[in-house]
Amino acid sequence: MNSDTGSDLLRDLVGADSSALRRPLPGGSESLRIRLAPDPTAPQRARRAIATLGDRLSPRAVADLRTVVNELVTICLSNPTEAPIEVQVEMSDGNVRGEVGRPEDPSAEIRGGGNALRIIGALVDEWGVDPDRAIAWFCMSTRE
Repeated sequence: MNSDTGSDLLRDLVGADSSALRRPLPGGSESLRIRLAPDPTAPQRARRAIATLGDRLSPRAVADLRTVVNELVTICLSNPTEAPIEVQVEMSDGNVRGEVGRPEDPSAEIRGGGNALRIIGALVDEWGVDPDRAIAWFCMSTRE
C-alpha cells in the first residue's frame, strides 16, 4: 500500500475527528494505529480501518481481527469519558499483537461481560487488561 494513498484512505475511513496511520516496522513488521473520537460510530470506523489490512492478512484473519477490535472498542464506549479510544495493531511473522483502550485517561476502566469476552477469548490466543494504562491487549496467530 502506497503510504500517501494509504494514509488518505485511512483518514477517509475513520473520519475527520479521528486518525489512523499505517507504517512499516523493522524486519518486515507493520503497524496500524487508530485514534477514535468516543462516539457510537467508533466501532464501525475501527472495523473499516482494520479492513485495509487485507493486503497483509488473510480474509479470515482480517475478519477475526475486525471482530476482536470491534468488541474491545465497544467495551471502551461503555465507560463514559471523553478520552479518545486508541487501537494499535502490530503484524509480524504470522502473528498480530494489539492494544485497545484509553491510555490518556488511566481512570477509564476496561470491563466487559457476557458475549463480548467469550467472543474475544475464542478468537485470540491470549489477552488481558492492563488497568494502569486503561488498555486491553491481545495476541493472535494469523496462520491458517
